[in-house]
Amino acid sequence: MTSMENVTSGGGIRLAARGAVAGHRRAASLIGLIVMLAASTVSADSAFGNGDLRGAYGFSFDLTFATGQRIAAVGRFTADGAGTYTGERTVNLGTGSPDSPGVFHQSFSCMYSVDQNGTGTAVCSTPFGPERFAFVLVDEGKELQFISITPGISLRGVARRQAS
Repeated sequence: MTSMENVTSGGGIRLAARGAVAGHRRAASLIGLIVMLAASTVSADSAFGNGDLRGAYGFSFDLTFATGQRIAAVGRFTADGAGTYTGERTVNLGTGSPDSPGVFHQSFSCMYSVDQNGTGTAVCSTPFGPERFAFVLVDEGKELQFISITPGISLRGVARRQAS
């Protein structure tokens, strides 16, 4: 059969072979488009929640107080996926002397909430009083980028989920 021949289907419908091939291509394109739209809808409808912040994370941050004093810290926290995390950090005040180097260790506990769009807030209890943070989960919750929302403090940090 040439590409221009007419064909009669088993049901008696006459089709031009070229038209049938073009029709199959359009149908395949339409099915591909529907699959892509369905996949993007699933991704767009996927919502974050407290369960997306779960496990052990290592973090670091730099902060500057309104007075100009700078501090650096590293640490680790463990989130339970239900709105609480606890951790430890080592803080370097950048001050001190050989007898008092300005480095200390601190424990903290926090309550957090993750919004559907992956942003969230945390309030932490520390020996120096409450600290408040805003954050965003990225890379499927493997990373947390955060800033302080405590007045008088400019802090920016990153936390990465630790591999077990």
